[in-house]
Amino acid sequence: MGRTYALALAKAGADIAITSRSLAALDGTARAVEALGRRCYPVELEVRSLDSIHSAVDCVYERARTIDILVNNAVATSATRA
Repeated sequence: MGRTYALALAKAGADIAITSRSLAALDGTARAVEALGRRCYPVELEVRSLDSIHSAVDCVYERARTIDILVNNAVATSATRA
């Protein structure tokens, strides 16, 4: 779902920050957003860590200078449940 949201917003003209626990997991989405002529800021984020959340927000703000729309799309699978 996150990729769908990112591409829909990019098609509407938005630059996108995307997050995942692994930067490598974001490569395909980042390339697809950039292919639409938009900027994409991939950021590592562990949603179960408040420090990671603060770090990700700071990273996005440093790179993009603003956050206009925020879509929370965390998904738990059997492999990620604590």
